[in-house]
Amino acid sequence: FCLMIRRPRRYTPLYSSAAADVYKRQPQEGGARKALFVVENEELVGEVDKISSKSHYFSQLAAKFTPEQEFKIILPKWATVKSFSLLLSHTQNEDFEEEDIRTLQRLLWLSDFFKMTDLQEICINKILPKISKENVLVFLEDSFAKISTSVTSPEETDKTSQAWITLYQECLDYAASSIHFLVKTAGATLHKLDSLIVEELAERAFKKFMVNPSADHGTIIEMLEKYRESDNPFDLLEYETHRICEKERDLFSTSKTKPTLTWNLTNLKGNFYRDSGVFPVLGGFWILSIWCSQQDGTVTIAMKQGKPSKEEEKLNASSKINPNPEGSIKKSNAPSMVQLSPREEEKSVAPQLDEHGESSIPPQSIISIASFVRLAECEEAGEGSFQLSSLISSSKAGTVLRTLQNEEVLANNGSLTIEIYLKLEHTYSGILSYISHNFNWLYHNPKIGKLNKNQFMTLLKHKFLNAKTEEDALTALCLWIKANPSLAANMTEILENVNW
Repeated sequence: FCLMIRRPRRYTPLYSSAAADVYKRQPQEGGARKALFVVENEELVGEVDKISSKSHYFSQLAAKFTPEQEFKIILPKWATVKSFSLLLSHTQNEDFEEEDIRTLQRLLWLSDFFKMTDLQEICINKILPKISKENVLVFLEDSFAKISTSVTSPEETDKTSQAWITLYQECLDYAASSIHFLVKTAGATLHKLDSLIVEELAERAFKKFMVNPSADHGTIIEMLEKYRESDNPFDLLEYETHRICEKERDLFSTSKTKPTLTWNLTNLKGNFYRDSGVFPVLGGFWILSIWCSQQDGTVTIAMKQGKPSKEEEKLNASSKINPNPEGSIKKSNAPSMVQLSPREEEKSVAPQLDEHGESSIPPQSIISIASFVRLAECEEAGEGSFQLSSLISSSKAGTVLRTLQNEEVLANNGSLTIEIYLKLEHTYSGILSYISHNFNWLYHNPKIGKLNKNQFMTLLKHKFLNAKTEEDALTALCLWIKANPSLAANMTEILENVNW
């Protein structure tokens, strides 16, 4: 029988879903069962049993025909004699020398089609050191297509799936580091990428360049503006705000998502103020605080950056992130306990300190945090308060995570278990930083009125706000108030944030 394997839709290396046409051939004579493969108009012979031992998928295919029938499989045009010869060598348990990246790519596609899990891992391990600026987008698309459109089959192990994920993650990191080159030389390809790739690529690029808070991130903004068909950063920020609110709110509110922090508090009565002490999270050191004002009957939960003591520095350095497997930070001199569930990238090492003992987050960086706060005693899983806000690194001011009525605290006899979900939003921060560094030609754009109060106030107090004179800031303020007349009552508070 002759199977013609056709390539499916563009950009997808999942050839196991390809169509096949079957044609009758003459029975084969005795001896080891053979299969013929037509590659680049040449016929290569492989032993069915040996290929089946490496590919359960091929074994199932062979079982559909009698032992006397000969296989003749016409491989797609992208397959080459060299790549398929390497696959046949693998079925003979033979290793192969280092090959060029193009051959390895086709060998990876072939191993994916035949579901040879071990060969996929070998190919990916050989490809990773060969990733370059010129080919990174090709493998980024391939790995994304595999991860997003394939259904894991029984023969595909967790190790194989992880190999594809590793390829995708490594390509994202490499592309993020090479974003200036890619925008300049491969803009058309970037424009055709899936939106999920572009969003993650921008997020990682902004994160990598956060170490320089004075950079304006113009190249990344250029990529996003072309992709979103926008001509100004205010529209980009509005889109990013909606995207984060929709995505992160849904993520945080699912019962499967574990909180980043759990804060246990007791004996909350009258006018009170409590803080958690310093703990590491989000790549820096932070302090949670909660206070009540009986005058207006509100309770405020907030977070700000903190500086660890020498004892805390030693504790974090010796334990990588904290001293016990549950991630609890216990302070004998504190009236509360914070239980920390760090994100995967934060489990390996505690936030780094500079020579002055400060967090590695550069001073005057714009930090944007998506947060979801749930009161475990009185709110079901998925219930809570979502917040997206920004603050300036190393400033005394923090960010309010939630405000509630004192009755909600008193109803639980002064005890609270607060579950807090946190995530840094680097693209959001990067767009705000870009507006700040280019404020000198953006301040008179009427679309500045799209900024919310937190965004506008963050810009006004940013050290790197590029305003030639105070008049530029006042012009922007007038345009902003015109678009947001209901916030005119906050004029005094807003003016206090201007760097006169």
